[in-house]
Amino acid sequence: MDAAIVSATRQVVDIPLPIAATVVNHMTMQVKCSCGHCSKGQFPEEVNAPVSFGPNIMAMTSYLSTYQNVPFKRLTHLYETIFGLHISEGSVSNMLKAMRKFSKTPYEMIRQKVAEGKVAGADETGINVNGKNNWLWAFQNAVATFLAFDSSRSHHVINKHFTGEEQGNMVWVTDRLPAYFMGDVGMEDHQICIAHLLRNLTYTMQAFPDDPWSLDMLDLLRDSVHHRNENDIGEAVRKDMEERLDKLLERPSVYTKEDGENNELDKLKKGITKHRDYIFTVLTNPAVPPTNNDSEKALRPAKTKLKVSGCFRSEEGAGNYATVASVIQTAVKNGQNPFEVLRVIASLAKAQFRV
Repeated sequence: MDAAIVSATRQVVDIPLPIAATVVNHMTMQVKCSCGHCSKGQFPEEVNAPVSFGPNIMAMTSYLSTYQNVPFKRLTHLYETIFGLHISEGSVSNMLKAMRKFSKTPYEMIRQKVAEGKVAGADETGINVNGKNNWLWAFQNAVATFLAFDSSRSHHVINKHFTGEEQGNMVWVTDRLPAYFMGDVGMEDHQICIAHLLRNLTYTMQAFPDDPWSLDMLDLLRDSVHHRNENDIGEAVRKDMEERLDKLLERPSVYTKEDGENNELDKLKKGITKHRDYIFTVLTNPAVPPTNNDSEKALRPAKTKLKVSGCFRSEEGAGNYATVASVIQTAVKNGQNPFEVLRVIASLAKAQFRV
């Protein structure tokens, strides 16, 4: 046996049960003096209710509800079956409301990170709030994602969250929503999402097969992306692409107008003509991405949550989601553990709240 060696190793990983919550019971003492004066002790400042929940529970609730899209009813059932905790759906809502309050400073820091960047992507999507359509906006860059809930889809939302000076210092990557091109939206430059245009052109190529314009436009955009990927960029390359674009836009349509109305292909040409100067920004600014996919990616979890839960019950709930989701997505972008980030925020804020 002296020559025996370890030939193989296997591991069994498990979680110890039961997973029990810790309860700290605070009591105040009082004593009555012979003179009749009654002296009473005081609870700690953060113990301000008969029953409170600590930062770990608040962080877990925010993480599971916002990032893992667990509905309130399932979340309360999870706490009861796994941890033996009886938490109402109202308490879950109050925890998310409290985490929004505690995250006010990080939320503003995230907004500033987007405002300080040289490039920012923006997008918006409709969300159902108690049966009414509202909007969730995403403003993001490589290090931060700022989500904002609003009932409007107009340019006023952009001006509400970013000053004219902040907007003017950035190149914005967006779709062709008119709100991004209003006169009082002081954006320095733009890049139209090429992925959006490719999808539009794929449709018109199939809808209007006798007109080769869509296919030629597709080839032009693909060539521009190829130049970008090969780092073959510069003013000369951009000028060449724009000259090819101008020739395509001057080409007459194969299809004739009916009753003076423009068809979908004519409308697409008109839209591209209007934003002609913002299609090839990627060929002169290497920091600008050719697509707005990261902004769409920032909004996608909200759509998943709505599919699971149906809708947000109130505007306050949608606002809670926007704030907490901004913190989580920014943490993920920076390689941080989102649960730990939420726990630190709750701990620093003395995360105790009234049930």
